[in-house]
Amino acid sequence: PFPTEQTGALGEQLRERGHEFGTTTGRPRRCGWLDGVVLRSAARLNGATQVAVTKLDVLDELETIPVCVAYEHDGEPIETMPAWPEDLTDCKPVYEQLEGWQQPLGECRELSDLPPQARGYVEKIAAVLRQQRTPYHSRFHGDLNHHGVAVCAEGCALGDVMANLLRIGAGV
Repeated sequence: PFPTEQTGALGEQLRERGHEFGTTTGRPRRCGWLDGVVLRSAARLNGATQVAVTKLDVLDELETIPVCVAYEHDGEPIETMPAWPEDLTDCKPVYEQLEGWQQPLGECRELSDLPPQARGYVEKIAAVLRQQRTPYHSRFHGDLNHHGVAVCAEGCALGDVMANLLRIGAGV
């Protein structure tokens, strides 16, 4: 199950702008909105102290950007992954709508270069991660088209963040 998947024209737009096609097969990849429930769960299970936000420029043209902050299951809000995969099929995403920035980010080199709305999106990711009781903050490195923004736990080493971003940017 992929509760935040976009299967219509918007999903196709995200796929095209992000070049989300299999390298070998060319098969279209599934695309959707940021799922904070999955993000928190994955960070907790993997002991992640940092995440890299890549392809932020894919969202450049959007007026609003939904971020899934919880699910609704059987009429009740839940902020954690359901215990059973079958229950995830019945979950409906609860979105917080963020204002889009509607301008290209390709020339941005510092976090302060990002439009306020793009910084707000990155800070929202950090806030979603902070809900698991690990203090996260944002750091910026490089070209958003190739590297991205690191959202890291308080006290993580910038060198580690940069190395991870460079490795991700190189497709390693």
